[in-house]
Amino acid sequence: MQVSMRAASLVLVVASVVAGREQDGAGLRNGAQDESRVTSWSGLAAAVKDVKREKVIFAEDIVVAETLRLARKVSLASAEGRRQTLDGRGAVQLAVVEKGGDVLVEDTILTNGAGYSGGAVDVKEGGRLELRRCSLVDNAAVVGGAVHVAEQARLVSRESSFVLNRAYYGGAIFVARLATAALTDVQMRDNVAALGAEVVAINSRDDAATAVVGIAEDELTVLNAMPGDLAGLEPPPRASEPFSELRASFENTTTAAEKRRLVATPAPTYGTPMPTAA
Repeated sequence: MQVSMRAASLVLVVASVVAGREQDGAGLRNGAQDESRVTSWSGLAAAVKDVKREKVIFAEDIVVAETLRLARKVSLASAEGRRQTLDGRGAVQLAVVEKGGDVLVEDTILTNGAGYSGGAVDVKEGGRLELRRCSLVDNAAVVGGAVHVAEQARLVSRESSFVLNRAYYGGAIFVARLATAALTDVQMRDNVAALGAEVVAINSRDDAATAVVGIAEDELTVLNAMPGDLAGLEPPPRASEPFSELRASFENTTTAAEKRRLVATPAPTYGTPMPTAA
């Protein structure tokens, strides 16, 4: 009987360790990579700050309470077989990729983000963002409704969709001078802007021009402007007002069912990549 009790105790200890691994934000070893599985905003916020965690997995939809600031190499992904949502509720920008940040986002819906530059994500100078099989839906900004790519930053997007995003300049994506954006099998649908409903790119004044490849010619607007100040573009009306009011001017009346249908629509293949005009 005593041996059986000890065996039972050992089983309980092992079970406790396994259960602990399933707690929000707990680290799971996967080969040489540390992973964190999260189910809440607090777990997500803690995991992205933990330099030991190279990959963060969403096991549930998460409402983003404040902008995630990412300044290191990290991968964010939905749990296997799922497409979880990061939702800003129209109140916050979802993420900023800082200088030195190298961020991969996979199989995730980024929605309801709101910011001045990049409603969902702002990629700062020296940052890199890669999107794989993601949907960026119903985000709003003054510049770059879904994503803003700053000078000398890089965006890579594969098999992803940009749907119902809104901005004054670049309804889906805004690419600044000296930045690069490489888009493969990307869907653009029902994005809205005063200038450049899908993608706006600012050409450089020197030989190192902004590079945008993989987007249909009629979905790319190329402009010439001075660095950093959007010279040559008319300032957006009411730009000094609180962003909640600015965003309200772009509110879309599309039904929830229609949004779900648009997100599920397969992305088309555009064929040969096209560089920007000189």
